[in-house]
Amino acid sequence: MHKFEKFERWLVRFVILGLVALVVVQALMTQDPFRFYLSFAERLDGKKLENIEPSQTTLAPIELDNPEQTTEKKNTSDFVTLEITDFSSLQKANILLNGQIIADFREKWVTVPVRTGDILAIDGSFYRQPFTVIVRKVSSHLQYPKVNQVIKIEQNLVQIGEIKDKKDPDS
Repeated sequence: MHKFEKFERWLVRFVILGLVALVVVQALMTQDPFRFYLSFAERLDGKKLENIEPSQTTLAPIELDNPEQTTEKKNTSDFVTLEITDFSSLQKANILLNGQIIADFREKWVTVPVRTGDILAIDGSFYRQPFTVIVRKVSSHLQYPKVNQVIKIEQNLVQIGEIKDKKDPDS
């Protein structure tokens, strides 16, 4: 009988500890950053972006008969690399190019193909927790955005601005 009483005592302690752990985890699930990491379904939730990488994204074709377009605007090898600093992944934070979603922050670093004159923005309206994005790399001949530019997103849509070329006389 003595062995069963000892086992029963340990079993009761284990059950009580399990209930306390359950209550603590449920309390943490009320906060967005914790919920994202504690809930497997939260990480899977969201819209897929046609299963393509941002580097494979095709942009709208350029009309060759438009005399206002310069050769700089036809350059498709320009890029901007963005990094989220506060999190390792924010899949519902979208990167918009000319108002169209072209990527998200499933990864900490995202490289986006751009052209001179494009408008780059980040939509963080899904997240209640503010986060920061830093411009880490840009094509060598782009004037704007600047490397190490800090963008703070607080549950809103933040426009980074228009992509500008160093050779562009309008900039």
